[in-house]
Amino acid sequence: MQLYVDFDDDLIRRYVDRGSNPIFTIYWTQDGVAYPADQWLDFGSVILSWWLAAAKSLLEGAVEAELDFMDGPFRLKASRAGNLLYVSADDQSWHWRPTMEAFAAELLRAANQVLRKFNDLGISDQEGLQIGSQHLRSALSQAKARAVGSRAVVAERV
Repeated sequence: MQLYVDFDDDLIRRYVDRGSNPIFTIYWTQDGVAYPADQWLDFGSVILSWWLAAAKSLLEGAVEAELDFMDGPFRLKASRAGNLLYVSADDQSWHWRPTMEAFAAELLRAANQVLRKFNDLGISDQEGLQIGSQHLRSALSQAKARAVGSRAVVAERV
């Protein structure tokens, strides 16, 4: 499950110059399927911030989270079962099964890509992405530490 992001510098600048959040290409893809669509344009930094928070919530024990898009009625639902996610959309028949760690890593990779691009363009107001990335990294580290601790307890019992 890959989060695809791509940028049109002129389009981003036009939105930022108007005082709006930047718009850029952002969509999920796996096995040739793109959701909500190939080359989807949306307010990527806003929705990516939401998704970082949703992933953090899942890592901290939530069983379900929604990954909303701003443009249109599109939404992915993520349900957690252990370290696996079941990701689906109400309007589609497919589902994706990434690990929680792979899902979080993909969000962090995309957030870093967006932050680098915005830095290159001189867009400084991206605190939401920075904080969301920091919080998700922390939650991921804590989840990994809990997993190591759980394995150590199991090993002691054996």
